[in-house]
Amino acid sequence: VGFAEGSVASTARFRLVASATMDALRQLQPQAECCDVDSALVMRVGSEDVAVVTVSFVLPASEHVLAGSAVVRRHDEADAVARAVLDATNRRLAVVS
Repeated sequence: VGFAEGSVASTARFRLVASATMDALRQLQPQAECCDVDSALVMRVGSEDVAVVTVSFVLPASEHVLAGSAVVRRHDEADAVARAVLDATNRRLAVVS
């Protein structure tokens, strides 16, 4: 379970979901402390809605922006945003551990 606090504004909802997902990920993988959510949005791509998330990945000598995406299923945008965070961090965290 992850937690995030912020504005109740509809424009902040996806970023809050992504931040809560990152919080949960940090509880499972401490190396995720080097990551922070930059942006999270849901956009139309062709005939599908797709969640797109960017995450800053900071190491002592460098900083990289990672991107993840996930197709929205059953109109559950929050689930897609959470899966997009996992997509963005999946391969990179495996390298750090």
